Amino acid sequence: MKARIKRKIQKRPFLYNVGQVFKACDWLTSIQRGNIVWHRYHSFGTITKRYVKIND
Repeated sequence: MKARIKRKIQKRPFLYNVGQVFKACDWLTSIQRGNIVWHRYHSFGTITKRYVKIND
């Protein structure tokens, strides 16, 4: 089950919620959605949210 979710997420990570992606893909450290970057620390597993200014 976890492997199937992992494969699905790897194809289209932007469709799945942040926690789910981090849980299934243990090698992942950051995800960007628009102007928000979610960053995960490997040592204690906390997830932080940061806003990024996008220059068009």
